Amino acid sequence: AGSFLSHVSGLAKNIVAIEPTERYHTSLRQCGYDVFSYATDALKIHPEGVDVGVTFQVIEHVQNPRLFLAEIASLLKPGGALVIGTPNRDDILLKLLPEEFPQFYYRTAHRWYFDRASLRQCVELAGLQVESERYLQTYGMSNALLWMKERSPNGYARLPGINHVADQLWSSYLEATGQADNCYIFA
Repeated sequence: AGSFLSHVSGLAKNIVAIEPTERYHTSLRQCGYDVFSYATDALKIHPEGVDVGVTFQVIEHVQNPRLFLAEIASLLKPGGALVIGTPNRDDILLKLLPEEFPQFYYRTAHRWYFDRASLRQCVELAGLQVESERYLQTYGMSNALLWMKERSPNGYARLPGINHVADQLWSSYLEATGQADNCYIFA
């Protein structure tokens, strides 16, 4: 819906929005973005390509992830960069709550589930070169403890005694061990 684009507007001369869901096109155009349903459509208007492509929380929804990435790659200028983010199939809550969390995690809206290795393979099969990989934990320690206590999602709720420092330590540990809730590849 363009929330990321709003954060980066002003950093780029032009922003191209790829959004298959037509109901968002009007609002994206009102924000001043060139809007296309698919990367291949954008290439017709922007044959010179783009410097940077980003896709967050999308690849797990598309019908063909390899083709999705290959189409984005075709829109990149030579030497261009692509950042891909998706939920991590190695999320620690899948291990801590093997009965409850999979029912939440494995949703019908997601066609695909990636870990670092499978996302890397998909990126490489699309003809891109992986530059780096990293994990990002978006939910704090309170979320995990509440999941374990209540066996259901609680979003960003805070428990007494769990402060910013505890959340940072939790996130750093999960990111360092590949158990964070999101996996990113820079290609």
